[in-house]
Amino acid sequence: MKKLVLQVPLSHKPEYFNPERCVVEKTVVLTHRFFEALRLHPMDDSPYITENQKFMWNDERGAHCVLFLDSEGDDGILVQSEGYSYARRAQFVPGVKQLAFDAQFTTAEHRIHNALIDMAEEAARRMHS
Repeated sequence: MKKLVLQVPLSHKPEYFNPERCVVEKTVVLTHRFFEALRLHPMDDSPYITENQKFMWNDERGAHCVLFLDSEGDDGILVQSEGYSYARRAQFVPGVKQLAFDAQFTTAEHRIHNALIDMAEEAARRMHS
């Protein structure tokens, strides 16, 4: 049986979980090298955070954030920099790439996308037979 494996920070003896409403205003795909730099050194200044500061703010609807995705992986880092050039408020989000992709399209667009995938697979199958 295949097992689900997640890379998540686990809290030691948490008293409660208090998630914050986060609105993803923009998604930015970083090369694996730059994503790893952000993951390993979130307090370092980042030109990617600086150039996307206008997409990060707080209001009554929640924290408006930028989601940085790894070009080679499925994970992301959600950032609300509070006007700074580093990840002042951030969270590592495992496996978020598919969720971000799904959120970009309507149900009808998903149907079209899936139909195109089916057609491509059928075309490939026919070419091999």
